[in-house]
Amino acid sequence: MSSTIIFLHIPKSAGTTLHRIIDRQYRQDEDIFVYRPRKFLEETSFDRRQKARMVRGHLWYGLHEEIPNPSTYMTILRDPVKRVLSLYKHALWDPHHTMHQIANQHTLGELIEQQHHKESFDNAQLRMVTGIWDAVPFGGCTTAHLDQAKILLQERFSIVGTMAQFDETLLLMQEAYRWRYLYYTKHNTGKTTPTPRTTPDPHTLTLIESCNQLDHQLYQFAHTLCQTEIDKRGPAFQQKLTRFRRRNHWLSPFHRLYWQLTKISIRQLISPKT
Repeated sequence: MSSTIIFLHIPKSAGTTLHRIIDRQYRQDEDIFVYRPRKFLEETSFDRRQKARMVRGHLWYGLHEEIPNPSTYMTILRDPVKRVLSLYKHALWDPHHTMHQIANQHTLGELIEQQHHKESFDNAQLRMVTGIWDAVPFGGCTTAHLDQAKILLQERFSIVGTMAQFDETLLLMQEAYRWRYLYYTKHNTGKTTPTPRTTPDPHTLTLIESCNQLDHQLYQFAHTLCQTEIDKRGPAFQQKLTRFRRRNHWLSPFHRLYWQLTKISIRQLISPKT
């Protein structure tokens, strides 16, 4: 594709693993990692934006308006309950996370009941896909926003995948964007053993589900979109998927060893390139 690809990275949805794969696909001058979406124009020159073939980060819909070339979006969604639980665990152990301090002061249930961090716990995927992000209050997302998100996923996103269909999504991306060498090992997965603090009680689970009902519907819609694309490709796609998984199984330990030896963090790899 000749369009600039905008990777809308939803937190805790296999994005770090996908970033490693994206690193292999583009030259440094073609690839922009956005730390602060609202500062994108201010921090990124026109020439840099014009050369970009990939723009990525924890973004929300709308950044295409600041890209001079034609653009397309891609994203991966995750079951919202699993995503919220994973995000809270990550905030607990990562001292660099913006919620690290408050996560260690409050349980997940308390954070939701007190309506902290709506961009993390209240239909976060819907907020990112529609671009409303923090523009509506905690509990303010509506079915109209859900309808808008579904339309955008169909019309403005060239690839919509889910974490449950990660390998399938990779192969669809390879086909759409002409990527090479997709083999990977998982990165940035949960690093804490279960504790009473990280094991949700029934009340907390109910709170998460209640605050993410629209996200759940959006996730199901994304899963159906992805599965439809998979089914279009017939048995040959399933054979390709089987071969990919077999090879990735054998290559994964070598990738893991490489990253352990080099100790390269994702923060180093995605340093600002303005």
